[in-house]
Amino acid sequence: MPFRKFFDDTESYYSTLLHELVHWTGHSSRLERFFSWTTGTEDYAREELTAELASLMLTVEAGISLTEKHFASHSAYVKSWISLLKSDHNAIFNAEKDAKKAVNFILSFLDDRQ
Repeated sequence: MPFRKFFDDTESYYSTLLHELVHWTGHSSRLERFFSWTTGTEDYAREELTAELASLMLTVEAGISLTEKHFASHSAYVKSWISLLKSDHNAIFNAEKDAKKAVNFILSFLDDRQ
């Protein structure tokens, strides 16, 4: 994760941090999502879609305002999502299910501290 100084604003920093935190949840010791870091593969697109959906859910939960700039910067993933969604009509539903699991996993740490 880049340092805060490399982001234009606080919202961009935290939305990216949450996106990367969702990737963290996929490790075999956590929620065990299989994914590939090979750009252009369906596994990569699937994980990025999951991470983006979950990070959006988390930004709403945290009350972070997102701007058009946020969506423009994250639109780079859209091309891989389109390919995935065309080849797997259930991909959006599976990504949403995995995103909810990731959100609940992350939020469970907050619940433990209350």
